[in-house]
Amino acid sequence: RRQRQMCIRDSANTFHQPLLNVLMEFFDDVMIADDGFLLVNKEYELDRDTGEIFVKDVFEITRLHPALVEFDIDRKDGLPERSHYICLLHRNEQINTGPGGCAAVAEDGMPCGAELYPAMYRYYWRGRYRYYTRDEIFHASFFAPSKTYGYSPVLTIFEKILTLTGLDRTYYRYFYERRIPPGVVISYTDDPESLETEIERIKMQMLQDPNTFPWIAAASRSNRGRTDHIRLGYTFEELDILSVRQEIRERIAMLWGVTPMYQGDSSSVGGLTRETAQTSMFENLVESYQNVINRGVIPFILKSLGITDWEIQLTPPLERTEEDKLRLDKQRIENAQAMINLGYTPVKTKGTEVKFTFEKAPQPPMGMPGMEGAGGLPGMPPPMPPAGGMAPPPPPAPAGGMPPPPPA
Repeated sequence: RRQRQMCIRDSANTFHQPLLNVLMEFFDDVMIADDGFLLVNKEYELDRDTGEIFVKDVFEITRLHPALVEFDIDRKDGLPERSHYICLLHRNEQINTGPGGCAAVAEDGMPCGAELYPAMYRYYWRGRYRYYTRDEIFHASFFAPSKTYGYSPVLTIFEKILTLTGLDRTYYRYFYERRIPPGVVISYTDDPESLETEIERIKMQMLQDPNTFPWIAAASRSNRGRTDHIRLGYTFEELDILSVRQEIRERIAMLWGVTPMYQGDSSSVGGLTRETAQTSMFENLVESYQNVINRGVIPFILKSLGITDWEIQLTPPLERTEEDKLRLDKQRIENAQAMINLGYTPVKTKGTEVKFTFEKAPQPPMGMPGMEGAGGLPGMPPPMPPAGGMAPPPPPAPAGGMPPPPPA
């Protein structure tokens, strides 16, 4: 069994994908469609004496395409696990609309008789639906989790994505399909035919000798001739495309929490404070993404493999240095000292880290030295008598011989 588990880690399915690659595909579905489906295929065995089916082994972990997986919802009341019932050994042969026993014939020629399990999911496989139970498929949503399906964040920015696509298409057509010249030279003259003839002659002469200095003579009878140069294909300042494109990209990136610093844009990093804020925000976001795997996927896989004595989690995005650990230990020790002063007893927990649990210290009975009845504070010794063993003298009586008033 342990060798089989090691094989799942290195080759998790029939496509020989490592388990890490399968989880990456699953997480991409969560980030794009907000619906990730992970299938854990199991081998089952029937106990002839009791008629119960138990898990024999896990032989495959694969990602299912979210567009091909549906919740098997009952049309009458809209609840799952009430529409179809399947036999785990003959799921393609025995599909009922109610509970009962499997009537399929087993390999030994005897009726199966196994209990039918309610289906939670159905997967469109080779032109027909294949049903699975809730212990075989794990579903996760991050952005808009609900009872069934999530809500893809791509739909909220679909118009922005189409805008970026149109901008890229504009660039492509401008520089490749239309082939706009870099500029146009316009000369105003009363004899344009002669000017064009002279320009063609100069072009031919420059092809033969590039070092030729062009000299063009143009007539102007009205003394109103001039030459203008109009630039065409140099900049997009008149359309303001670059700033609009940058604004749209930043809005799309912030939907997934990707700051400009992680896109290679150093212009927005205005110092250590802003850079630290962007780094902290991105690390917190990555940690929230890891919770999808730590709290959902990994416990589901461990339960399917029958592992109950281990807990596995992904490495956190921010690793604490030795200085951070010492600073945290120092704060815990100072907190323990403050709790001692309040009358608590610290008890160090097991492990290498400095952690304490606090218990209320037992109080001595009333009348013992150091209690309120002896005139002192809790836990403080009574006042010491003066030298010679004599008790301190009482306070002097006020004028008139009257005793002092009782304390309030």
